[in-house]
Amino acid sequence: MRSLLWKEARSLVPFMALVLFFSLLSWVELFFVKFPDQYPLHELIRDNDTGAVMSFVIAFALASGLLMRERDDRTLDFLDALPVSRVQIFLAKFALALGALWLMPLSDLVFRIVVYYWSRTSLEMGLPWQMLLVMAFLEAVSCFVFLSLGLALSFLRRYSLLVVGLLVCAYLLLREAQVPWVPLFNIFTLSDVVVQGRHCLLPTRQFAVQASLGLVCAGLALGAFLIMGDSAQRFADRARRRQGVVWLAGVGTVLVVVTWIGLLV
Repeated sequence: MRSLLWKEARSLVPFMALVLFFSLLSWVELFFVKFPDQYPLHELIRDNDTGAVMSFVIAFALASGLLMRERDDRTLDFLDALPVSRVQIFLAKFALALGALWLMPLSDLVFRIVVYYWSRTSLEMGLPWQMLLVMAFLEAVSCFVFLSLGLALSFLRRYSLLVVGLLVCAYLLLREAQVPWVPLFNIFTLSDVVVQGRHCLLPTRQFAVQASLGLVCAGLALGAFLIMGDSAQRFADRARRRQGVVWLAGVGTVLVVVTWIGLLV
């Protein structure tokens, strides 16, 4: 088990370096673009939609090869020969990948604490620990949801982008129809805080819905990983040899392009 953890940790080094690089950009902006000793403290709790989208992109890129890479590199048989189960392998991969993503909310928390103590005045009552910890907790849960969704879609290969585009289209259409429960499924707004005085309110309904969504996606990814192997590969090969599947693949590829062009427009 220790060798497996070390192998997975080494494979995640590029993603951890990428996360730390984006975190470093906040410090570069602070020192070279703004005044650290005059930083407006209300910006520390502003809605950071750009950060949520960036976290989703990194999590999706990480999840796309986390499990499927073992079959592509033909190392799945080697892992099966180890004295560990598929469930333990999945949990080890998931935990280490989630730990790499959690570097983002951790670095944001450190950034907010340092900037607060640097920019505060004599009128400030003290560091709002409850507010900062709730924000970091919600960002950590968002990373969990992003990673789980990416793992569940990673088994669709290149059609995962099509599914993401269709989900975005469905969300936009339902939002235009003013369906009341649709905002609960917006995974990019979970970390948007609601401030009341010096306290941060936890969006309990949205948190419950999206945490449940993350658990369901993680369960689907685990189930797909458990059945992944030679039999699943042979079934996929037989399906690809059928002519109808080739046409469906072509139509699906066209739909990927059309869907994302439509979203951009």
